[in-house]
Amino acid sequence: MEPYLSFMYPFTQFRRVNLEKVLIIDDDPAVRRGIAIILRDAGFATLTAPGGEKGIECCRTTPPDAIILDLTMPGMNGMDTLSAIRELQRDIPVIIHTGTGDITRAVAAMRLGASDFLEKPVNAETLILSLEKAVSLKRLKRQNTYLAGQYMEKMGLADMVAESKSMKDILQTADRLAPASGLHILIQGDSGTGKELLARYIHCRSPRMAAPFVAFNCAAMPEELLASELFGYTAGAFTSANPKGRSGKFAQANGGTLFLDEIGEIPLSLQSILLRVLDNGEYSPIGSEETIHGDFRILSATNRNLQEMVRAGQFREELLFRLSGFSLHLEPLCKRVEDIEPMIRLFTRQACERMGMNELALTDDAIKALCRENWPGNARELKNTIERAAVMNFPDSILSMEIIMDAISANGSDSLRNNAEPNGESILSEESEFSSQQIFGMKLPKDGFDLETLTLRIIGAAYLHCQRDIPATAKYLGITKDALRYRLRRLSGLSRK
Repeated sequence: MEPYLSFMYPFTQFRRVNLEKVLIIDDDPAVRRGIAIILRDAGFATLTAPGGEKGIECCRTTPPDAIILDLTMPGMNGMDTLSAIRELQRDIPVIIHTGTGDITRAVAAMRLGASDFLEKPVNAETLILSLEKAVSLKRLKRQNTYLAGQYMEKMGLADMVAESKSMKDILQTADRLAPASGLHILIQGDSGTGKELLARYIHCRSPRMAAPFVAFNCAAMPEELLASELFGYTAGAFTSANPKGRSGKFAQANGGTLFLDEIGEIPLSLQSILLRVLDNGEYSPIGSEETIHGDFRILSATNRNLQEMVRAGQFREELLFRLSGFSLHLEPLCKRVEDIEPMIRLFTRQACERMGMNELALTDDAIKALCRENWPGNARELKNTIERAAVMNFPDSILSMEIIMDAISANGSDSLRNNAEPNGESILSEESEFSSQQIFGMKLPKDGFDLETLTLRIIGAAYLHCQRDIPATAKYLGITKDALRYRLRRLSGLSRK
């Protein structure tokens, strides 16, 4: 009798409700059959493969929940198979079984990521217990991943875009800094680059993630109220004080993270108090003599050059040192061009959800037009532009280039506002074909004209020239058919005025 068959009996105590699939990779058909019977009796679903190549193919087509792998097989051996499996799926638990003389190789397999190893002949109960432990651990990891995803979504991080090298580098650095939960971090960058989003990301990756994340904009509060907002106050501390008193942002963030946005706007009179808080973690609510020792991490952000402010006497150098235990700098969106298209698709989907539309798509020309922009307002401006275009286009579900350009113009943010293309070169040089007063035989009037009206009339003339043929007119003008139809609708409205 085969060794595995001698241990076959119904393991009713292991009977399962949800069948996890277990892949058995072994060159011996009797072993495969014996293990499969044991596992099925214990409530597992089974897949079998006679060797490493077939096992890897099975992992690609029908990914299992766990694998039982023999180390000694002809052709592709167990070690090579394990390496290939790890390249495909890093989180599949692999239990290896081997003969007594293969212990050294089994240890090497454990270093490659095997979850357990069993000696032949395998005891059925030991096998089931090892498998139960492996799939339970995988299930727990899956739940943790799901909960982490839910938390990241709650914090607004589920769709964070990082396709550019600079953003990937920033997130890698943030991942290294996040566990140091006592390290204060200064985030610098232009408005709209995502400084608060990065601060939330660091909080979510830190040991403080289960504690509060409290965001406070230092520029959104009058100077006389800043201290009471940050440190709180007691009943009767000042004339308009809440009769019950109020806790401040430091108290609300206790155990967690306090994000101070626009830190460069804090007045000098308050900077010395904040410096003391950063030194020893102690503060006193307004109107109280009690000293409170807090436990918090401070992440601060600014779009101003704090070094220049220090030189100008507008910001305390000691405070800058305390705030910037480490500094991160977010590049403007125009220097992260790889992030623009993924952001476009993200913001389009979000606009669709907010407007209750099943689908909201952009034409290729519309995407290219958005990607050509400088976006001085960065991601915030891009998001606002797409939302504005969606509103202007509602209820149509296709955003054309013309709608996008109108949305950009309405925002006052087209790339021509500085007479510059995205690469910064002037489009109106002396050698430009547009620098003369003549454009295909038309003399420009001295007193100016309505460019939009003239453009529409030129398009109308081209439409008549092409015998009212939409495809031919679009080709003649070098624009899309959607763009042409949109302009013709605008022309029709103009002619009725």
